[in-house]
Amino acid sequence: MKISVILPVKDPQITLLEKALKSVYDQTYTDYEILLVNDGSDEAHSKELRSIAEKNPSIHLLEIEPSGVSAARNYAAVQAKGDVLTYLDSDDFLSPVCFEEAVKVLENTDIDAVWGGTVYGTQEELNERKMSAKKQAFCMGELQSRLILLDEGKKHLSKAECIGEPYRFEDGTYINRGIAGRFIRKEKMAGIEFPVGIKFYEDAIWNLIMLDRLKIAYLDSEWYYYMENEKSVSNSYNPEIVSDLEIPLAIIRECIDMDNAEEYTGYTRILMDSFRYISKCLYCNPKWNPSSKEKKKLKAHIYQDFPWKEIGTEKYKAHAQERDCKKAIFYKKRLLLLIWKYRWK
Repeated sequence: MKISVILPVKDPQITLLEKALKSVYDQTYTDYEILLVNDGSDEAHSKELRSIAEKNPSIHLLEIEPSGVSAARNYAAVQAKGDVLTYLDSDDFLSPVCFEEAVKVLENTDIDAVWGGTVYGTQEELNERKMSAKKQAFCMGELQSRLILLDEGKKHLSKAECIGEPYRFEDGTYINRGIAGRFIRKEKMAGIEFPVGIKFYEDAIWNLIMLDRLKIAYLDSEWYYYMENEKSVSNSYNPEIVSDLEIPLAIIRECIDMDNAEEYTGYTRILMDSFRYISKCLYCNPKWNPSSKEKKKLKAHIYQDFPWKEIGTEKYKAHAQERDCKKAIFYKKRLLLLIWKYRWK
């Protein structure tokens, strides 16, 4: 069973990329290929990527015009020669046993995809965590005891976890809401693609589609190390952040049952995260310097319009956790107070 590792990059930090690649080279299971997708990097970075690919025959460098991470992943999935697809970002890295464990599960069960645990932290924290992690894959009997099948009874909760509070294991690892720790049979991925043309939550939408169509299990195992990155899209100045968030939020509403309490609660959590992004990428960013008219327009929009007006409704208060109500309203009020403050400058 061959694994295809899909790794899109655009002007990557080479030292981090090499660390990510090394975590693939160090796997205890060696039947894999790496599809390194150069998504329109500048010439200097492209040259470095070609050099890296030339040094390792397992790397297939795919060079495409700038298309965005979703299109790059979709393109690579079509080109993949493996039986199983998995995804890796250039600033993250993997447990050395995740390939072996995933293959054991997929070879010995009829599930379509297995999702493993993620650890989130700084580079130093993750390095320390990886050093203390188990180095040897378990036998199938033990893996089977740690599998959690997402049956129909758990479907609503699984969707809520996909967009809201993620599922957490006892050791602190969790099922990441993005691409981390997914191993999926390629034959089952026909028609399941990352949505192209949006900047946020494309991976959440991808997960929601999988939850509808595939037989999935969580595995209580530490597979993926997800590094904090202050230069990511979700932390960078973006004057279009509000509209960039509203587009995927509308798609997510179409992918879930808004009348189901669990799924609706998940939706309120992603709304809360959206306020946090707006705060980081716009209102609290020193580059933001709008006119008084623009400030007033934004204030009215957040008070009155879809989807932000959901915060504070009776339905929201009835279903959202108390801490989420307080936190989401705090973000909303804080944003409005900032607008009010700057209005009088």
